Amino acid sequence: MTRASMLVVAVAGLGLHGAAEAATILVPNDYPTIQDAINNSTNGDEIIVAPGVYVGLVNYDDKAVVVRSSDGPAVTTINALGLGTAVTVEMGQGNETVLDGFTVTGGTGTTFGVRTGGGGFVAYTSDPTVRNCIFLGNTADDGGGAFCFVGNPKFGNCTFILNSATGFQGKGGAIYCDFGSPLLTNCTITDNTAFSGGGIYVTSPPTGGGAPRLINSINYGNSGGAFAGGVGSIATYSCIQGGFSGAGNINADPLFTNAAAGDLTLQAGSPCIDRGDSSAVAMDFPVDLGGDQRGVDDPLSPDQGIAVFGLTVDMGAYEFQVADCDPPTCPADLDSSGDVGFGDILQIIGAWGVCPP
Repeated sequence: MTRASMLVVAVAGLGLHGAAEAATILVPNDYPTIQDAINNSTNGDEIIVAPGVYVGLVNYDDKAVVVRSSDGPAVTTINALGLGTAVTVEMGQGNETVLDGFTVTGGTGTTFGVRTGGGGFVAYTSDPTVRNCIFLGNTADDGGGAFCFVGNPKFGNCTFILNSATGFQGKGGAIYCDFGSPLLTNCTITDNTAFSGGGIYVTSPPTGGGAPRLINSINYGNSGGAFAGGVGSIATYSCIQGGFSGAGNINADPLFTNAAAGDLTLQAGSPCIDRGDSSAVAMDFPVDLGGDQRGVDDPLSPDQGIAVFGLTVDMGAYEFQVADCDPPTCPADLDSSGDVGFGDILQIIGAWGVCPP
């Protein structure tokens, strides 16, 4: 064997060894708590969490790992019980550090100076990825739902609801940004409370700053305004209360099904239907927060967003789902597809002839 071929074999062996090092850790089968699993993980591991309520705080401790629920946020909760920030990512973590599929609640923040920040989530000098999460009922002096300091986290298919900035002149009921520029794709921010910026607060230079970016998102119905503070925020194809400059933005009641009960799905006739930028979603979010397909066409809503392969996504964390046609009101829809088409004709042809006695 030549030296060159020996080198190739050696490098390949190292690659296989590196791939084998990544592990799948199950909670609670392998470790009883999410924090125990993180403490015993190494970079690249995936921690899969079974349904249940997990009490206590979660800190990634400089670990580049994926923490995801097996069955989604409706049945999997991280409850901080008022002990501090529910989930913390710090010390330079990147997008490969992931939180996916949890309801995050009961957080009360971390002390920064003389104020607390980030009841539900803190991204401190880090750029983690957060997907399919519900931030519900968290509080802090600033940033009840999330606090971004010198961090650029990516939020996708997330909702922020009933979070509060409770400190003196509290800022950022849902999200507080200080030198942070989070990206929010198909997120819904509503019914959060703050003295200033019930939705998002951005600190102003020279003390801070940042440029949060919203795509296909809804920031509506927050006490203290959709945005406040600095002027660096960017929004496109989003529903922003009070209006906001940017391509495709609207200022209209999104018509949630029942926001008071936490149901942030869209009613029929919502102005947010078929109004998003499908190119921004790409393959990252083929389904919505509820696990339903993205890009479902509502024949009663004109497509006013950017389509990909003829499909236009909705604004917000939930895609409006067209109900199957009910046979009594649509008797020709034999295959219950929601419309009368070729499949129905095939069924008629297949049954052509004399009806059985």
